[in-house]
Amino acid sequence: MSLDAYNRALFILNRSATTADSSNVTTSPVHPVDLELDSQLQTAAALGTLDSEMPENTMKAMVPKMVEFFDYCNKVYPLETHKYHLTSTKVYRFMWYVAFREKKPTGGRKRGTESNQQNRYFDLAAYNAIICDFRQPGSGESQLIWPRPRNPVSSSVFALYKAVFRNIHKVHVAQKLTSNTWEQIWTIHLDELHKIVKERQPEIRKESYQEKATEEFAPYTIVENYGNIEEELWQSSTIRNGHRTHVSGLRHRYLFLHLTSGILRAESLYKAELSDIIGIVPPCSHEDVHRMFIMVNQLPMGKTSQGRILYGRATRHRDVRLCCIGALAFYLQYRFYVTCEFRDFTVDDWLDNTKWFDIKLLTNVESCDHTSVMCNDSYKDKMKAVMSKLKLPMGKLLHLDRNVGPEILKFLQAESEDIQKMGNWNPSIHDSSYSTKLPMKAIRQLAGYPDGQSLYFNTRTALDPPEALLRATPMGQWVYEAHENVGRRCSESGSSKHQTAYQVLCFFVDLNRFFLQDAAAMICLYPERGRHKMYDEIPVFNHELWQPFVGEMKLKLETEECPFDAKLEAVLPSVHQWHQANQQAVAELVRETKLLREETKLFREETKKAIEAIQNDLRQSNMDFRRSIAMSSAALAKTLRAHAGSVVPEVAGLEELSTLMAASSPGTSPRFREDQQNNEHPPVDSRPFIMHPKHASIHNMYCEWHGISPFADPQGGVVGRNKAHGKKWRKEFNPNHYSRTSRIMKAVDRIISSDNLTWQNAVARLEPLYDRSGKSLSKMVDLLVDEGLLAKGKARGAKRKAKEAGIGVEKI
Repeated sequence: MSLDAYNRALFILNRSATTADSSNVTTSPVHPVDLELDSQLQTAAALGTLDSEMPENTMKAMVPKMVEFFDYCNKVYPLETHKYHLTSTKVYRFMWYVAFREKKPTGGRKRGTESNQQNRYFDLAAYNAIICDFRQPGSGESQLIWPRPRNPVSSSVFALYKAVFRNIHKVHVAQKLTSNTWEQIWTIHLDELHKIVKERQPEIRKESYQEKATEEFAPYTIVENYGNIEEELWQSSTIRNGHRTHVSGLRHRYLFLHLTSGILRAESLYKAELSDIIGIVPPCSHEDVHRMFIMVNQLPMGKTSQGRILYGRATRHRDVRLCCIGALAFYLQYRFYVTCEFRDFTVDDWLDNTKWFDIKLLTNVESCDHTSVMCNDSYKDKMKAVMSKLKLPMGKLLHLDRNVGPEILKFLQAESEDIQKMGNWNPSIHDSSYSTKLPMKAIRQLAGYPDGQSLYFNTRTALDPPEALLRATPMGQWVYEAHENVGRRCSESGSSKHQTAYQVLCFFVDLNRFFLQDAAAMICLYPERGRHKMYDEIPVFNHELWQPFVGEMKLKLETEECPFDAKLEAVLPSVHQWHQANQQAVAELVRETKLLREETKLFREETKKAIEAIQNDLRQSNMDFRRSIAMSSAALAKTLRAHAGSVVPEVAGLEELSTLMAASSPGTSPRFREDQQNNEHPPVDSRPFIMHPKHASIHNMYCEWHGISPFADPQGGVVGRNKAHGKKWRKEFNPNHYSRTSRIMKAVDRIISSDNLTWQNAVARLEPLYDRSGKSLSKMVDLLVDEGLLAKGKARGAKRKAKEAGIGVEKI
């Protein structure tokens, strides 16, 4: 590892030196020993001596810093015989420059700008400007003020340079080019310089006003918004058409849930293969109601593996939305539906590890090669977009989920030892030898059971789909036959040669069952998610047995029994059936009672309306009868008066009767009776018309206005009388009552004409407003004005004159 990075750095430096303009590069004599050493190193680098165990990201971080140091040696020590050899002075002066220089801009050379080949790696002018303030170690100058860069390097960068020098020192020791120990190269003065870099970081953050709610706070904020992030990832897989969008959306959702539940690094799953995952069912404890299923994926390569195989572990979550195993089932089923992988595999193909061991867990469905590692930029960019949309702080996006999982466990008060085991952090010697140990309490807590010691209870896992439905899924079309045939071959061989294939197929069989269980539970509990393209395109969701299975799942979830009652079944088997029957009977009784209550309420409302209508009809009929008797008596009295005088006493009696009846009838007045007496031959149309003071509905008001039953009027109500007699006939009416009623009727006519409705529909539209007004005509008019159905009335009288004069009017 050390030699490869060293060789690559020298190769890059010498290659850049040959391409640079010789007029801009300072030349110096080179010692023959340097020429021989450089020739050997360049030859090794040219032959491609690469260390495959070194992570590519580590190589990208270390090689440029080695190149920078070698360029520093070329420019600062051009005449030195062994200029690449490490000395304490050379390293200290270089690290002084690194500690107090400005941070280099990220991203390399900007497009459209010229490349400064001479200062590409090491800037000699900047070095000379900074080295003017150099403090000689041990000279007493350390008490002076240190240089103050505006944006210096951080402590982590300083530590990375230290690792680079450690790497170079190992190469020199291996090639017998130096006899100095590491402590002679990296002296105590460099540790003090590193301490200065560490201690200035808070002050630099404060002076530069750096954001505080960043990666340090990101895990705590994400714990609170964990469900919102999952919801956004689910929605992102449905917004556009195309298999690539849908599969990648389900892949990102699975990554987010599994990285959090398993406390894994993103690169661990990107490098993972389908052959790395198995499923186990641990023994059921005395408290568990349902058996747990644990998904275990091997991590042969990673930062903390150190040649050992570590494991990621997770179980089915209590909340179907947050279940990483269900998310994996959704992703793989949709992926196999699109790519048709393994559909044509035979038993011999499954037993030949070379044909399927390298197939990756995460792939691009549009790629023909499923054995190459995907770039993790897709997940990083998606998480960045989601975090930006939800306005959440962002840290290291690829390690964000690995930091969220421990925070969830901390909030649930999990043991620190279990957290370290889940994340494979700093394992001890014992744990290194037994890395497959399962921290069951932490696994339960990450699966939605806050108290890790409580019983495992997950209702949707207890309902098995029909076999025909299981075999209709994209995975079920081939997995059962392959599982049976490979299992038979393993039994016949009597060895463990093909156990990987058999265990992976066992996991696929379980995953196929989980897929149908979680898909049914998802649309039962969250029906809006049923609009996902997965439910439209995969044929199993159109199977004749799918809807009955969903109905069973819905009933199972709605009548989910208490975990403790379910546990009681193990002791008293008959109690469970009795208890469940009672629960169902009580639930049915509650449902019927609720239905009866609603029907009774509706009946009461209808009865109340019918009684009000009957009362209005009786009141109107009584008024019409009294009015007709009064008019008939008055007409008869006048007729008799015009004839024989012998009947005058009787006529007087009739006149008195008509006067009394008219006086007792609402809406009549002495003036009206006087007009009746002054007219010897009163027309039939001039008989009094009484407007009801307060109608129960707009419907009754409209019927009275137009003379429609139950307010039938031979002259057509108010409208007909206005046409026949103008304004004179209603001079005894209350003007406000008439005016407000007239405006309400205008609103009804406007709705009829504008929306082309019948008067019944137009009236029905205004009934809610009338109820809001409390049956008040003035408030009803105000509501109609607010709704835009009536124009606001203009000021009249004193108010209008005052408004025109520009003065206020004192209220009386």
